[in-house]
Amino acid sequence: MIPSSSKQLSSIHTSAILLAERRRKSQARSSKKLNTARREERKRVSEATRPHVVLGTRPGEEDKWRNCDLAKVLIDEQDLVNNETQPIDHSIGTLSLPKYFGFGVGEVEQKMLFQNLPVLSAEAPALQEQQPFAGNEVWATAKHSEAEKKELQKANSFAKVLDLRNANAGGIAYTNRSRIIAAFSGPDNPFDTGRPEVQGMWYKFL
Repeated sequence: MIPSSSKQLSSIHTSAILLAERRRKSQARSSKKLNTARREERKRVSEATRPHVVLGTRPGEEDKWRNCDLAKVLIDEQDLVNNETQPIDHSIGTLSLPKYFGFGVGEVEQKMLFQNLPVLSAEAPALQEQQPFAGNEVWATAKHSEAEKKELQKANSFAKVLDLRNANAGGIAYTNRSRIIAAFSGPDNPFDTGRPEVQGMWYKFL
């Protein structure tokens, strides 16, 4: 039979060990919670201040992007919203052309479609008439004026169709790629897709 004094000593000894164990576990849980909270805070701060995956700018550094050469070349959503038509005086009348053309229409194509073609098309009906012009200047003038009005209407309608705002996302991306190539190619080759500057800007855009 174990003496009562031995039981008391055993009880005291066991309680002290259990109490110490509970304190150790409690401290470990508190330390783990604190470390977890610190990791979460570091992660939050890191995500809030990390550079943009494409642009490379951090929050508050948006001006770096807006003022860079690539941003000045690209057409973005805001540009399309503000893409108001521009009145252009022409020999056949006033053309309303969009600021940005899509569908692969560049400066050369614009000149051909909206400067040269309307004039040639307006002259074609009169040239095809069998009735001679001699002594019939009034008729010829009226015929030409009527043709010019039709060509002006057709040119303005066609300009609306070619407006970049009518293009889908793929069409807008194609236009931006073309602008990158034209802007960063060398003077010796305006379509140098292998030029390092073009490749770098193209990769950043993609």
